[in-house]
Amino acid sequence: QGRINYEFQRLKDETKIMLRAVALLSCLASAAAFAPSAMLPRATRAARATGPSMQLYKDGSLQGKGVNIIPIFPRPASLDGTAVGDQGFDPFGFSSWVNMKFVREAEIKHGRIAMLAFAGIMVEAAGIKAPGVESVFGPTKDIFEIHNLAVEKGSMGQILLWTGFLEMVIGWPALNEMLNDPPSQRIPR
Repeated sequence: QGRINYEFQRLKDETKIMLRAVALLSCLASAAAFAPSAMLPRATRAARATGPSMQLYKDGSLQGKGVNIIPIFPRPASLDGTAVGDQGFDPFGFSSWVNMKFVREAEIKHGRIAMLAFAGIMVEAAGIKAPGVESVFGPTKDIFEIHNLAVEKGSMGQILLWTGFLEMVIGWPALNEMLNDPPSQRIPR
C-alpha cells in the first residue's frame, strides 16, 4: 500500500513538472511569433531592391475602379476603390445613403466591443468573480444563467446606460471630428 501511494505521488509530481514545461514551451513558442525576423543576407537584400515590386499600377489610383463584383448590378459611385478590400460589392446600395467613413468607424468599434464581451464571458466561465458578484448572482458559472440574472436584476441596464453615456460624451465628438476633418489634419492614433 505504501509503495503504491509513493509511486502514485511520484507520478503526480512528474505530471505537474511536465505540464509546467509544456506551458512554458508554449509561451515561448507564441512569443516567437512576435520576434523580429532575421536579417536577410546582403545579396538577397540587393536582389529585392532591384527586383520587381508589388507597387500598384499608377500608384493605386485605378485600384478597384474597373471591378464589378456582381455584373447585373452597377458599381456604386461611393465605392471608389480607396478602401481596403473594396471590390464594389454592395447589391442593396447601402453605400449610396450611408457615409462609408461612419460605417468603417462603427465596424471597428463593434469589433472592439465584441472582443471585450468575449473576454468577459471567458472570465465569468472560468469562475473569476468581482467582489460581491457571487452574493447577487450566486455561485453559477453558466454564462447564459448569469446573463439572464443580470438582465433580471438590472445590471445589463446599468451597462447599457453608462456605455451609452460614454458614447455620447466621448464617441460622438470623436466621430464628428473624424467625419468632418480632412485626414491630413488628424493626429494618427
